[in-house]
Amino acid sequence: MQQSRNILLFFILFVCVQTALAQDTTKLDTSYKFKKVMIIPFEEQMYICQIQNLLANESQMNTAQIIRNFRYGVASSMQNEFLYLYSTTSLIHLVEDSLKDLHRVYGSISRSYDPVPDEPKEESKKGFPSVLKKFEHKEKKDNEQTRIQNGQIVSHYNNTPRFMNTVVKDKKLLPYLSKKYGTDLFVFINEMDIENDLSDPYKVAENNYNRILKFHYTMYDFHGHLVSMGVVSTTFPSTENKVGSIVQNYFPLITRQLASKLPQPRIPRVTVATPSDSKSGGVLGK
Repeated sequence: MQQSRNILLFFILFVCVQTALAQDTTKLDTSYKFKKVMIIPFEEQMYICQIQNLLANESQMNTAQIIRNFRYGVASSMQNEFLYLYSTTSLIHLVEDSLKDLHRVYGSISRSYDPVPDEPKEESKKGFPSVLKKFEHKEKKDNEQTRIQNGQIVSHYNNTPRFMNTVVKDKKLLPYLSKKYGTDLFVFINEMDIENDLSDPYKVAENNYNRILKFHYTMYDFHGHLVSMGVVSTTFPSTENKVGSIVQNYFPLITRQLASKLPQPRIPRVTVATPSDSKSGGVLGK
């Protein structure tokens, strides 16, 4: 009789433990706002450099080689930084067919110098796309516009900080790239600049001044909605004239800033799965 009671108690305890374990099963929701980022590097003629001869002499490269190193270098550096947040792909690093798509991209966009948008306040970042949309339609004064015309920069004097912006003219372009490569966020590097900072004459006299490295960028989602745009920059010493060293040491500093401009993934949540979730295979995080 006592043995039967012990067996019954053991059975009841076993059922209670299994029920508790089933109720305490957790699933981690790692949903992302976007799934995959495509990196589109600057076009060859969108490279502006005040120290080209120094780079060529120090690095033993011609202009085409320097530009190639910078274009591939920025794409690689962006991939390394972006991978902490999203899956990425670079249109310049893929197979030969992708280079045709890269040329299609360049033929499907227009560029213009636009005022650098103000950084959104921390509490209003969720509404950033709508702020950009409002900015995009802001009326510009006729005599302040700067644009690319026949391959040349046409400019009128204005002291407003500006950056090179990219506008997608072909509405079918981003959906096409999204479908082919599985990407839903696009980061255009519109222009790369290297310029001397000659603002301090004493540092210039001592050859102790800095140079400024700039990337002009625009981000779109696969619907063609503007996500972010502007310019990011970093400095490096005037004594640095090696292309490889600039790519290795200073590109990561600036692409890290670009990574901070990406929409952040949704905050992961841990949710408790009920026995019915386990049986039905219900999807969490919707």
